[in-house]
Amino acid sequence: GGAAAAITAVPEPTTWAMLLAGLCCMGLVLKRQPARVKKKA
Repeated sequence: GGAAAAITAVPEPTTWAMLLAGLCCMGLVLKRQPARVKKKA
Protein backbone atom coordinates (compact mmCIF):
# COMPACT_ATOMS: atom_id res chain seq x y z
CA GLY A 1 0.00 0.00 0.00
CA GLY A 2 2.93 2.36 -0.41
CA ALA A 3 1.65 3.71 -3.73
CA ALA A 4 -1.61 4.92 -2.16
CA ALA A 5 0.32 7.13 0.27
CA ALA A 6 1.75 9.17 -2.62
CA ILE A 7 -1.74 10.18 -3.77
CA THR A 8 -3.09 13.04 -1.68
CA ALA A 9 -6.39 14.90 -1.94
CA VAL A 10 -4.75 18.15 -0.78
CA PRO A 11 -2.75 20.00 -3.45
CA GLU A 12 0.84 21.05 -2.80
CA PRO A 13 1.54 24.50 -1.27
CA THR A 14 2.92 25.60 -4.63
CA THR A 15 -0.40 24.77 -6.28
CA TRP A 16 -2.28 26.84 -3.69
CA ALA A 17 0.17 29.74 -4.19
CA MET A 18 -0.32 29.72 -7.96
CA LEU A 19 -4.11 29.49 -7.54
CA LEU A 20 -4.18 32.46 -5.15
CA ALA A 21 -1.85 34.47 -7.39
CA GLY A 22 -4.11 33.83 -10.38
CA LEU A 23 -7.23 34.85 -8.48
CA CYS A 24 -5.54 38.04 -7.25
CA CYS A 25 -4.45 38.94 -10.78
CA MET A 26 -7.97 38.35 -12.11
CA GLY A 27 -9.41 40.52 -9.35
CA LEU A 28 -7.01 43.36 -10.14
CA VAL A 29 -7.78 43.18 -13.86
CA LEU A 30 -11.53 43.22 -13.23
CA LYS A 31 -11.20 46.18 -10.84
CA ARG A 32 -9.12 48.19 -13.33
CA GLN A 33 -11.65 47.71 -16.14
CA PRO A 34 -14.10 50.60 -16.59
CA ALA A 35 -17.77 49.97 -15.85
CA ARG A 36 -18.74 50.87 -19.42
CA VAL A 37 -19.06 47.16 -20.25
CA LYS A 38 -22.50 47.09 -18.63
CA LYS A 39 -23.72 49.97 -20.83
CA LYS A 40 -23.42 47.84 -23.98
CA ALA A 41 -26.25 45.58 -22.80
